[in-house]
Amino acid sequence: MNPANDVAKRIDTYAYFIPLLGRTCQRFRIYPLNASPFYNFRDALFHYILYCEADDDDARRSQRTSIEEHLFRGAKDMFVILLYGMKQKVLIAFQGSTLNERRRDLRKLLHEYKKLELTIRTDAELVFSRDFGVSFISRITELITETRAVFSQHDLDFPEDKD
Repeated sequence: MNPANDVAKRIDTYAYFIPLLGRTCQRFRIYPLNASPFYNFRDALFHYILYCEADDDDARRSQRTSIEEHLFRGAKDMFVILLYGMKQKVLIAFQGSTLNERRRDLRKLLHEYKKLELTIRTDAELVFSRDFGVSFISRITELITETRAVFSQHDLDFPEDKD
């Protein structure tokens, strides 16, 4: 594959996830997205232009590194911000709970969110994978649904973020 096409494919994969994650957040009325994913996408596109205009391999390698750094940072931010928001909801319920069964169920949810976050923070190549993004969104959707069920089971209000 042409190296420029390989870089473009990474940018395309990233662009695929911004609206998909946004729709996932809207579905569950969770609004964690900030400007970071968009700024990093913009910056990656800027470096892609410089990559395509580069005259030598060193310049292309430098631009490709910058592109990958921006895409990884933006993707990681998108996923981690969503996980952080959900962990906070569970943590607040956990801290306000005195019942052992409720605390156990909430602790289990916290560990699931932390496991997902650890995967994202430690594996840059995985985050660039379209398969990972689809499976992450599927897993976070299941986990949010499970979180709401646990909140309901224990008569806890699931705090909704405001528009």
